[in-house]
Amino acid sequence: MELTVRPIDVDFVYDELDTNAITFRLADGYFSIQTCVYLEDDERLNEPMVELGSQGAQSGGLVRVLICPREIRLQFRESLCFLHECTLISIVFDELVDVTLVNFFVNHLFLGDILIYGDDFDASKKVIQTRKREYL
Repeated sequence: MELTVRPIDVDFVYDELDTNAITFRLADGYFSIQTCVYLEDDERLNEPMVELGSQGAQSGGLVRVLICPREIRLQFRESLCFLHECTLISIVFDELVDVTLVNFFVNHLFLGDILIYGDDFDASKKVIQTRKREYL
């Protein structure tokens, strides 16, 4: 199953309580992705936490992030679907995806290893991961 969300606003959280987070405000709630700024010994805690308002949250299972001009697609492992149902979440924007948003996914959510760009994505907005997490 695929879930589509259409944000009306985006909030960024940088290193508050050792957490980076992006929250997409929706007409009827929110969709959020957050991660710890440090690595933990328990690998499961190093996975990003994905949350859809009151419907629930999940840590782990994210295998690929595809950045397109007006969309970001999050793909989950078949065996670890988001909320036991969704293998794909599409975040669809009215505006073009900008470099600030791409940089947050790459260098603040630390998803550079699983992030790819669509063929039609503007090359000037592509970001190389330069930040890495370390153990505390």
